[in-house]
Amino acid sequence: DNELSKIDPMLVVENDRTTEEGNVQDLHRSSNSIELYQACAKALETKRKEDAAFLFFAAQIRGRSDAKAYPPVGRGGSHPGVYLERLRNDIGWSINPYVLRNNEVYQRTVERLRKWEPKHDKSYDPGWKFTSRMAPSKADATTNETKNKMVKQMAKMSRLLNDPKYTKLFAALQDQNFDEKELREITGDPNYKKKEFGKRQLAELNKRALKIENKHGFKDVFGRQEKEVELPQKWIDSIKSAIDKRKSQQ
Repeated sequence: DNELSKIDPMLVVENDRTTEEGNVQDLHRSSNSIELYQACAKALETKRKEDAAFLFFAAQIRGRSDAKAYPPVGRGGSHPGVYLERLRNDIGWSINPYVLRNNEVYQRTVERLRKWEPKHDKSYDPGWKFTSRMAPSKADATTNETKNKMVKQMAKMSRLLNDPKYTKLFAALQDQNFDEKELREITGDPNYKKKEFGKRQLAELNKRALKIENKHGFKDVFGRQEKEVELPQKWIDSIKSAIDKRKSQQ
């Protein structure tokens, strides 16, 4: 059995270190991915969304790098990555819409991650049973490499979200995925009114958004573009054969 599955994904730990005075990223230099997700849940519960955003992305960095530095014993459904992905999805619903709509928060989150210096020592525990342990200095380097890749991608996204034309388009399109109560929570505006659009208007908005995304080096970043269905060649040949047969019988 995977010992991680016994932990509630929205568990709030008592005496969580984010409640102490001080810089959150300094307080969590040695926290593993599970502890970071728990601290994120606590920050969300106490309405500290900006701290929650930092902790959410820091947890992803730790989880990915620790899987390399401390290869898990568990495999398949018992691999800790399965549980960490569940945490990411469950908590992400409260984080991603907020930071993407509020680019100033997103930019500050990127800078906090950039300055964050996660550390390991000989007693560091990733939160799961592992087959081997990297030397602390090598584990630090692995985590920093993972962090730098994520920060680079997030900085690129921030530049896209900072494009004035895209900002308006993104807001209009995001409105279609949430009800008005949720949007007031996301925007922080208690009087926010949801914008409604017809099918043709939405198609045009999506087209314009995709064009700007491409300009910034993204290819359909939010998966809105309709995908062309490619039929297997044998199906195409079979259809052609049926058409030719019908023509010959006419």
